[in-house]
Amino acid sequence: MPWTKLTDEYSDQTHRLSHEAYRLHTDAIIWCNRAWLDMKLPKKDLSRFKDGIGLEPAVIAELTDGPVPYWEDSGTYYTILHTKDHQRTAEDVLRQSAANKRNGKQGGRPRKDRQNIRQHQYYDKAVETDSLTESQTNSETETRSKPEKGVFTTKLPDAPDIPVSPQEQNPFANRIENQKGLALKGSPSPATSNQKAALKESAPQPAPLDRDALPVDDPGLKYRAAAEETGVETVEALAAKPGWTQEKARFALSLAFPGREF
Repeated sequence: MPWTKLTDEYSDQTHRLSHEAYRLHTDAIIWCNRAWLDMKLPKKDLSRFKDGIGLEPAVIAELTDGPVPYWEDSGTYYTILHTKDHQRTAEDVLRQSAANKRNGKQGGRPRKDRQNIRQHQYYDKAVETDSLTESQTNSETETRSKPEKGVFTTKLPDAPDIPVSPQEQNPFANRIENQKGLALKGSPSPATSNQKAALKESAPQPAPLDRDALPVDDPGLKYRAAAEETGVETVEALAAKPGWTQEKARFALSLAFPGREF
């Protein structure tokens, strides 16, 4: 089936035409494509457009005269020059029609059902998402329901980082005059061994520790409850658990049993 092609500049190129000339020119282009006339409009066919337009000589003169004419008088017909290069010729239309018939006899290319394709894509994505979510949920449930043997059954916080004393941060710190080890002008040198011994002897001796003293903070209470439930109250036994070290075990037990030395 032939068709007419008008560019988006068509209105700009025909703006100087009168209403009658614009309609005659547009209808003539469509008729030439429909009748496979290759933009050659027979003069006898002008009678097709007389209804509602009128075929006054002045109307046709708008199309044939001027510095850039739209039509050209070729004797028994008018050659439509404007938009001619944008239209398919009769030969092109017949060639495409024959090719379509051959393809049709061979089955042609099957049309794609776009709606079904979109539905299948949505369904596949939904199934993939559901499967992934279900797999993750089952994996989490299995991990939570099967705790590793030999590990605390009571939910405990991880062992906190062991605090570092100022002396360990800066070995040149003096515990009395310069605890942070600042390079103060005229600050005394670190205490000697004799001075340290004298300080230790003169310091008040702490009261005996209560082995059953209760912790004073929440982490200590939680570790105390876990230790009493599992019976793990030594550094060696706790350090043997996965994720624990001697140092962390000693620190956690010192929080759980503040009256004992580990």
